[in-house]
Amino acid sequence: MPNIQFSNFTCHYQFDNFGHEKTLVLSNSLGTNLHMWEDNIDVLSHHFNILRYDKRGHGASSIHQNKVSIADLGNDVIELLDYLKLDHVYFCGLSIGGLTGQWLGIHHPARFNKIIISNTAAKIGNEEGWSTRVKQVTEHGLQSILTGTAERWFHRNISSKRTTKSARNPTKF
Repeated sequence: MPNIQFSNFTCHYQFDNFGHEKTLVLSNSLGTNLHMWEDNIDVLSHHFNILRYDKRGHGASSIHQNKVSIADLGNDVIELLDYLKLDHVYFCGLSIGGLTGQWLGIHHPARFNKIIISNTAAKIGNEEGWSTRVKQVTEHGLQSILTGTAERWFHRNISSKRTTKSARNPTKF
């Protein structure tokens, strides 16, 4: 997989050209790399060329500053699209990738046929929470936040009362 030197970091990316007219850019969540999409590539490859990348400080991409803004991450996508000469693409962002997609939709709407955002919000967390998380990962590694992250992403339904027909008889919909 190639790396390219951008103005602010070295970007690690993978562009799979399956011979389609349409290209889909996949932007992953915080603490993951471009491989998080592996299970989706087979299905998506029947419809799109696929561009995945590691955002600054993730996977094999470098980082050279202490703070990175959503605007920085959005401009990184534009710089990658310009480098690959991709004018109009589809974009799918998950979590912080979704924040990046929102920024792209506001600042560069003409570059995108569609922007899909998932598991995101207009703002995620606050500066204090992020600083605590960064310190935790810096001092104890990414493994140290996995349980808390999983609990936030996948919470259990603690309700024992189910009232829908499908809940009473899961084989009938």
